[in-house]
Amino acid sequence: MRKMGVALILATTGCASIVNGGNQRVTIQSPVPDAEIHVKSFKGREVYSGPSPARLKVARDDQYTVEVMAPGYKPQKQVISKSMSGWTFGNLIWILPPLWGVGLAVDAMSGGLWTLDPDDLVIGLVRAQQAAPTTAAPASSSEPPPKPEEASPTP
Repeated sequence: MRKMGVALILATTGCASIVNGGNQRVTIQSPVPDAEIHVKSFKGREVYSGPSPARLKVARDDQYTVEVMAPGYKPQKQVISKSMSGWTFGNLIWILPPLWGVGLAVDAMSGGLWTLDPDDLVIGLVRAQQAAPTTAAPASSSEPPPKPEEASPTP
C-alpha cells in the first residue's frame, strides 16, 4: 500500500507537464494575400518560413519573433512570449510539500512550466507608401534675372 502511495505521488509530480506537455499549438495568419510568415525562436532557431496561414507546434520553453511580409506592404513583427502556466501551482495542491521542488523541476525540464501568449495571431499589414515625387529645381536660364527697376509693373 505504501509503495502504491509513493508511486501515485511520483506520477502526479509536474502537474503542468501532465496537463500542458512541452509543446503548444500556435496559429499565425494574415488577411493579406501572398503573405509570408517567418518565425524565429529567441534561441536563434528558425522555426517556420512559409505562406500564411500557419499552424505550428512549438516548444513552450522558448519565446518567438513572428515576422509577416508581403509584396507592397511594410513587414510587421510580433513577439510570442512565455509566462508561467497556472497549472504549475497544481504542484502545491497535489504534491506533498517535501516534493514540491520535484514537481517544479519536472515542469521546468519538460517545458510544461510555461504557456505561450498569444497563441492565435492575426497580423495585418500596412501598405508601403509610394515615394513622394520630388520636385525638380527650376532649370537655370541663360538670361540673368531682371533688375528691380526693369521689372514690369503690376496693374
